Amino acid sequence: MKKLIASILLGVFILSGLYPTIYATENEITNELQEEVKEEVKEEVKEEVAEKDEELPLQQEQSETEESVIEEPGVEENEKQEKTEELPIVEAESVIQEELQMNYINSQQPRQEEITVNETVKATPENYTGRMNIEEPTNNQTVILPNANSLKVKGWAVSNDSQATLRVYINNQYIKNATTRVNRPDVDYLVSPSYGGTTNTPKAGFEVDLDISSYAEGNYTIKIEEVSRNGLIVCKEERTIRIAQTKYTGKMNIEGPTNNETVTLPNANLLKVKGWAVSNDTQATLRVYINNQYIKNATTRLN
Repeated sequence: MKKLIASILLGVFILSGLYPTIYATENEITNELQEEVKEEVKEEVKEEVAEKDEELPLQQEQSETEESVIEEPGVEENEKQEKTEELPIVEAESVIQEELQMNYINSQQPRQEEITVNETVKATPENYTGRMNIEEPTNNQTVILPNANSLKVKGWAVSNDSQATLRVYINNQYIKNATTRVNRPDVDYLVSPSYGGTTNTPKAGFEVDLDISSYAEGNYTIKIEEVSRNGLIVCKEERTIRIAQTKYTGKMNIEGPTNNETVTLPNANLLKVKGWAVSNDTQATLRVYINNQYIKNATTRLN
């Protein structure tokens, strides 16, 4: 028993002496392991940092490349832009070509204004011509008012423009168009052939009535213009007239009663007055007075 206890104590003593050494050894081993782990971790961190540093320029280049792709259009976008810029030019050239083609087609077709006249005269806006003559009133003719409240103007006019019109003026003031045309065989034979004949001017004569009742006495110019379809005057004629007011005059004679005749009442309750009266006024009237007192008009007229 004593030997067993002694062995145990001896073992404890030995273990107690070895404990610091074992503990120190374990600590050294632990520290070494920790250092190795730290070194490995540091190496891994360094490698990761190095890899990131190597990848960073590549990412920057890739980013710059992507930005350049965004900022600078590629070939397809440049082609689209060039096509977009060229589109108005192509459209303009197309329009110009169409206009040139239409102008060529129009130039090959006769213009509407071009009319062949007797195979010698070609009527165009540049060479429309005409001729006219005012036959009434004559130059310096006197027109008496109010017997003539209307002035008749007539004559003839021809032109190589089938759509020519006649405009009438008094003292350069437009009044109306001479729309009444009449046949004039003499003009058709003598004058019209030089202006396309009756094809262009079927009726060479014209007549127009002008109301001059409101015009005062004086001289007036009657003008007629022949105007082509494009508004140009191809010919014109003028006549000067004088408008005058009529000085009315008249004459009469009372045949009964005779002068100083005696009338007996009540045998003669009515006094017959008779005679004759004339005047250059067709609307003149006869008024009957006794001692300057108006009685009635003499309305019974006899041959």
